[in-house]
Amino acid sequence: MNSLLVQLLTIGIAIAVIVSYIQPKFAEIGVLQDEITKTQEEYNRISEVNARLAETYSQLNSIPQSYKTALLTYLPERVDEVRVMKELAEIARQAEVTLSDLSYESEESRPGSGASVPEGESGEVSDFILRPHVFTVNFNSSYEGLKQFLTLIERNNYPLQVKEMNIKPTEEGLLGVQMSLETYDFLLATVNN
Repeated sequence: MNSLLVQLLTIGIAIAVIVSYIQPKFAEIGVLQDEITKTQEEYNRISEVNARLAETYSQLNSIPQSYKTALLTYLPERVDEVRVMKELAEIARQAEVTLSDLSYESEESRPGSGASVPEGESGEVSDFILRPHVFTVNFNSSYEGLKQFLTLIERNNYPLQVKEMNIKPTEEGLLGVQMSLETYDFLLATVNN
């Protein structure tokens, strides 16, 4: 009977050890295995993002420098007003028009002027600003010269838009043209929503 009691007591101690020590260790091991699995999944996601980043960086580096330079010329961070005016004078020379006035109207001097922050499709504010610059060109030309001038404006390095144009006949049988052209700088905005 003593031996039966010792056996039952041994079995009870074994069950108590299993319940109080081994089972919590198994639960702890299960939690660690779950954390290891989550860590491995996150590592795989990070590897995928790094691979996409490397691919995008590779694509960016594959763009020829001449294209990057052209993009910065087309939409620069700051418009060089003197350069634009020189290009407009060269366009007038190529179109064989008689340039009578070429001027730049600064943004600060125009009423209601200023940089605009475009809104996205759902109304959120974008993270860039297009700041307008207005140039006024007055010249006399034939109809063909006017067409050539507009063609050269369209092919120019800057995104020049004709904002206003008045055409009147002159006494010499030519066209007197007054034109306002607008271009933009591309500025990154720090917009807090």
